Amino acid sequence: MNNKLRFVLFLLITPVVLLGVGSLAQNNCQLLSAETQLPADTGCMGPYEVSQVEYNSNENFPDGLLINGIEMPVDVWASVSFPSGFPNGPAPLILILHGNSQGTCLGALGNCNHHEGFQYLTDHLASHGFIAVSVNANRINSGDFDRVLDRGYLLLEHLKLWRNWNANTNGEFDDLFAGKVDINQIGLAGHSRGGEAVIAAYNLNKELSSPSSIQAVLSIAPTDKQGLYIENVPYYSIVPACDGDVLDYRGVRFFDRALRLTEANPTPKQVAFVIGANHNYFNTLWGRDGGGCFGITPLEREDQEQLAKRLVNAFFRKFLMEESSLHYVFTGDNLGPATPGVPSWISYEDPIHLDIDRFDSSQAANELGRENSFSGFRNADQCGVDNDIDCSVSLVNETSALRLRWLGRDAVFETQIPQKLQDVSKYTHLSFRVTQNSEDVQVDGLKPEGEPVHFEVRLMDAQGHQATLSTEAFGGASFPIGSNVRDQVSGEFLRRTVLATIRMPLSQFAGLDISSVTQVEFLFAGDTKGSIYLSHLQFSR
Repeated sequence: MNNKLRFVLFLLITPVVLLGVGSLAQNNCQLLSAETQLPADTGCMGPYEVSQVEYNSNENFPDGLLINGIEMPVDVWASVSFPSGFPNGPAPLILILHGNSQGTCLGALGNCNHHEGFQYLTDHLASHGFIAVSVNANRINSGDFDRVLDRGYLLLEHLKLWRNWNANTNGEFDDLFAGKVDINQIGLAGHSRGGEAVIAAYNLNKELSSPSSIQAVLSIAPTDKQGLYIENVPYYSIVPACDGDVLDYRGVRFFDRALRLTEANPTPKQVAFVIGANHNYFNTLWGRDGGGCFGITPLEREDQEQLAKRLVNAFFRKFLMEESSLHYVFTGDNLGPATPGVPSWISYEDPIHLDIDRFDSSQAANELGRENSFSGFRNADQCGVDNDIDCSVSLVNETSALRLRWLGRDAVFETQIPQKLQDVSKYTHLSFRVTQNSEDVQVDGLKPEGEPVHFEVRLMDAQGHQATLSTEAFGGASFPIGSNVRDQVSGEFLRRTVLATIRMPLSQFAGLDISSVTQVEFLFAGDTKGSIYLSHLQFSR
């Protein structure tokens, strides 16, 4: 694109202040401290007055523009919210990209400017000190609905402009943004196809001779059309459990794939699987999508918007503003004012961890080369992408797992730790991912839908000391979610099941010497019945 192209300002720079409302906004919004002036609840508006501008190439180029990577003409169009006067100097930059769902738009005849549906979110982020840009991709909503790479290239074009405006090489905004953009702290967020496109943009950016400094990537209810991978950057996926569009919750698979990579620059990866949230309510211009699950109370629109404000703000404050106090939002270790007021099943992997077993090779030995043993199970086998056996079609995750089924007798899975790795004092948690096997939920009197399965985990040290914790204090194995998708073979409605992470603090294994942990045991009592998938067993931070 010609860097001399001048855009038209459609809005005067006027202050805007909005307050979050709804049942999720009832937490106390007192300030954390007089020094930071930041509210304890990330869903509350921040301390800064908000100004808005808009830029759009369409007035000068009504037929669209051709930019690198996209064969069809597009508009370079976005609305911008930013902290008035930049009281803290240069601000981190966040680009947000909408999805493709034209038929659900609340505008006349289903036609609307989809990017305007994120004004509530850009204003919220700006009140916390970000420059938040909602990008319009209407022209590539038509035709080939995927266009994931096209959307990625469009985001890169916007980033190029922002780098120019920060350097004041264009001057479209009368120097408004000159020196005011922290171009070393850039975040990308996207919804639906936009949630997949931000991953494409991150990967395309790495191929540039002068890439932008993208430091955090977030997907909301993303599609997964291209099978993309993401690595070497903090990544967060918000996946709605009542998604009436992306019915198979594919957003969790970006997390699964990231865990299969060996990152040169290890970074945290996290997923929030949000009970009651649907696909469309993240965008204020999109109508109800009907939801993709049964037996769960759906969130109201304002509650879902409040949820988005809390989680998106917390993520970017954590990874673009380095607010370490918000770490708990993504690990699920604690509850606090920044956590949403609705249930979420959280998956998290810290970059600092020791894999005990990923259940992707020999069942007889773990990742560390030591013995695995099983007793008392009706079935115990490995399944998934790296094994000969497929997991159930109802397991959403794209991963390998250990499948365990026990019925009315004591059962134990035991795995050994080699002597050279028994000192795990550099770690803080024993971590694993777990969910119920929905195929067995109603077989032989197993736990019914809607109830978690609980079991115990025991550690042993070199002196013979043992300590045991129950999963009950950590939520247990998540239950299957009823779906309105029918199995192609049986014709029955599928119950989807999603792995969630349980993180057991090593400090709670009382009396244990964590400098000499010799084995980990999973204990299933004989008076219980159940069937689970177990994955990614590790010591973690």
